[in-house]
Amino acid sequence: MTKEELKEKVDQLKKLKESIETNICYGEYNKAKGLLYNYEKKFDSDITICTIKAAIYVAEGELEQAEKILLDGLSELPFNYEINYNLAMVYTFKGQLIKSLEFYFNALKYVDNEEKKDMCIKSIENLSKTVAEDFPEKFSEFKNKFQIIKNRIQEMDARSFPLDGNAKSLVGRFINEETLSGDYVNLYKIESFKEMVPQLRTLYKTEMLKGKIVEKEIEIEVKEDIVIPISVRNLNSYINLKINNNEYKINNLAPNTFHYLPIREKGKLTINSDSEFFLGYTIKMKDNFTKDKPKFILYLFLDGLSQEIVEGEKLKKLMPKTYKFFSDGLRFNNCYCNSEWTLPGLATFFTGKYTTNHKLFHSNFAYKIGNREKLMSELFKENGYLTAQICNDWRKTPLYGYNKGFDRTIYQPAIDGMGCEEVVMEAVEHLEAFKEKNNFMWLSFGDLHKVPDNVETKISSQIRGSLYCRTTEQDNNETVFKTYDDKKIERYKTEIQRLDFYLGILYNYINSMYSKDETLIVLVSDHGQTFVKKEDAFLHEGRTRVPLLIRGLNTERKNIEDIIENVDVLPMMLNFSNIDYNLDVDGKLPLCLGGDFQRDYAYTESIFPGQTYKAVINDYTHRFVFESENFVENDGRVDIGNFNISLINKKTGIDEKDKLQEKIEKYLEVVFNHIKNYIII
Repeated sequence: MTKEELKEKVDQLKKLKESIETNICYGEYNKAKGLLYNYEKKFDSDITICTIKAAIYVAEGELEQAEKILLDGLSELPFNYEINYNLAMVYTFKGQLIKSLEFYFNALKYVDNEEKKDMCIKSIENLSKTVAEDFPEKFSEFKNKFQIIKNRIQEMDARSFPLDGNAKSLVGRFINEETLSGDYVNLYKIESFKEMVPQLRTLYKTEMLKGKIVEKEIEIEVKEDIVIPISVRNLNSYINLKINNNEYKINNLAPNTFHYLPIREKGKLTINSDSEFFLGYTIKMKDNFTKDKPKFILYLFLDGLSQEIVEGEKLKKLMPKTYKFFSDGLRFNNCYCNSEWTLPGLATFFTGKYTTNHKLFHSNFAYKIGNREKLMSELFKENGYLTAQICNDWRKTPLYGYNKGFDRTIYQPAIDGMGCEEVVMEAVEHLEAFKEKNNFMWLSFGDLHKVPDNVETKISSQIRGSLYCRTTEQDNNETVFKTYDDKKIERYKTEIQRLDFYLGILYNYINSMYSKDETLIVLVSDHGQTFVKKEDAFLHEGRTRVPLLIRGLNTERKNIEDIIENVDVLPMMLNFSNIDYNLDVDGKLPLCLGGDFQRDYAYTESIFPGQTYKAVINDYTHRFVFESENFVENDGRVDIGNFNISLINKKTGIDEKDKLQEKIEKYLEVVFNHIKNYIII
């Protein structure tokens, strides 16, 4: 479609929707239904139409249908004000007043203007008055829930980990609501402390395991060699183990830290203590190996590594150890990220989905992935792997949903610790502990972020760099908006070299322990950097093109020029692992790897509330750029009634939008279809 046709289509849909709303206001429900039918024939992707349908259902007394259709809409637009507000009203009509209160507060949290905010507050006040006057026997419970729900909407986002949303320590607790089983958080390598000082949370390492609370004693039937993780909650506690008439008493265990106990006898094991304790799920010491699946699968996530800096022979110069390690594997030269920053970019690797589908994009609102889809970590766990992550990225904490599928998690944000040197050694320690198991591991390396964030690097990088690169200007731009900067480029390259040095230690260890066909190792990045190229465009290739290296089982030495997207990494890794999957994902197994799909272009987008919506489509010759004039709202939707486009020739840098109308129309259609669920009508 042409630019004019797209604008006209949006305008016509807006007028039709306004007509439906007008008829509902005047009680003309049958007429509204007819118009609604025509509207959905023309455009069936408007999620917020559920509020209009719900209004009709309410008028007809069909409250269950109204509730259902609004909940369906909420699953697609969790941060939408109107859907939450309408759900609150429906629950009021149903007499479920506490649920009504919850959704009024949700609406208040996601509100985007003062008029709607005042309406929410007034509705909450009226609801409270109704309960006090008409249901005095329920007012005490309502009042208690009122404060709990109010506190919840003021929660910190998931970067707070290892604090919960209310800034309370999660150490010695499960990360979900008060339960007796699940993902349990402890301090790691800090035995001189029992508790964590919340204000210093970034200085602590934590470890998380799955398990349950035991009330003093439990019996376990041991049929093979196992490891039992245990944690006590109090000082001077003991653990007593009895098996086959042998008894072992372990005194003075440090509280709020995990202790791994090896059991190498078969029989009935009795574990008891003087108080309740945490018992982790037992871990078999040894797995059976099969030749058609790798023994060790590893994701190396290098946050913010641009292909612009390491393409061609630059990789050999800057990262010689990485170059050598992956030299007998696959090297993708045209891999593109699907989003411009870490939060949505990480979720793409775990879901195989675009931001529009995994929905993890809001920088401040809590949202957990994995409720609508199966995560990559869960898939590998289900296929017999002991899954572990060693993570220093605060946009990938367990509170975002990244607890799902992982048996073991070690975490500390890189801002105050857990640099690449520690991540590497923790990985080696884990593999040494479980060397006879099938291991899946995710390692996060956030070291490169120190450069755009203007954070001081480690001593080796400081000394290796020049004085010139240290003379940085005052810079208040967000990381994603850094402009070309030769000083930053020098520091960036220095930090890449340092990272490669420590990765080399890991590569050497892997080569000493495994043959190539016993492993499957991938190096990925979520985005590049804007400061590496002299271009005004925000989403130029310095930011959108990222490295992708794969080595191991079912791979061969090959340079691949085909266009690949980060969404494709998940199906590729599952295919190399010989894992059957039938997933609803956006990623495809490319033709060059035996699949049946070949991309003509790559799609990168920026869905960031409070900024314009941006999309870039890269093919082999052009970069098509789409940018709305209106800002993205809290729920991710945007009004595209007015927008700007360009079609940049990659060789000449000339905008050819007036010359290649057919390509413009094709890519406008692509953008429209990609974001149709997020277009404000």
